[in-house]
Amino acid sequence: MKVDTKQKDTGSSSLMDGAIIPKYDLRFELLGTLDELNSHLGLIRATILYAKQKIYVKTIQSLIITVSAYIADNHSHKYLINDNDVTLLKDETDELRKLCPEINSLIIPGENELAARIDIARTVARRAERFLSQVHENYPVSNIILRFINCLSDYLFVMARYIEHSD
Repeated sequence: MKVDTKQKDTGSSSLMDGAIIPKYDLRFELLGTLDELNSHLGLIRATILYAKQKIYVKTIQSLIITVSAYIADNHSHKYLINDNDVTLLKDETDELRKLCPEINSLIIPGENELAARIDIARTVARRAERFLSQVHENYPVSNIILRFINCLSDYLFVMARYIEHSD
């Protein structure tokens, strides 16, 4: 697999659609944050013991790759998630929420290592959401993707609480 492009670094890079943009462009910040989030989710998936959550985290990782391709290919409709993906994420969140005790205070992450890792992923998802909203101002993004990233941080919050409660 070729990694080095053998071209001098000029402070710019290309998107999947061939557009050459500065490396400081918010789209690269968003893509890097989504990549970071996906890596955190990979660590979570490698650590989690619950088969259903392990499978679903891998599904989320695939959806994040699709979202990244959408951003990197000038919002190509070849790379779209759909309403069912958002509905499933909300349903998974609700299902886990029912298994958790009610939260009546602020949460301090760190009850166990896995929940803390999930909380880190949640904060990265929130950062991705902030970058996504900024990108959306200049390059309108599908509402489905905006909703998906928003719901993802909710899912991760509830999943961390579930892991803490199940430990």
